[in-house]
Amino acid sequence: METKEQELRRYKHEVHCYLDTLWLISSNKSKARNSWYNWLALQMGKDREETHVSQFTLDDCKQALSILKKKYKQITGRNNIAKAVKKQMRRRNK
Repeated sequence: METKEQELRRYKHEVHCYLDTLWLISSNKSKARNSWYNWLALQMGKDREETHVSQFTLDDCKQALSILKKKYKQITGRNNIAKAVKKQMRRRNK
């Protein structure tokens, strides 16, 4: 059974997968990462300084995922990121 810490880590990983995918498919990659974090902060009603995945609670992660999944679908037409992308991000973060 998954511990609370493991669950939080899994959610944080998924939030990162969506954020990283969104900024990587952006046309202006040099500014995209910061822009996506600013956008997410606004959507979540948080200050930008509070909007970093490492600081997120489980509830923050769930809120962020809801927002990011909708945006991802709007941009790509897909419901969620491919398992291959998640696997690649997991390897990159080890």
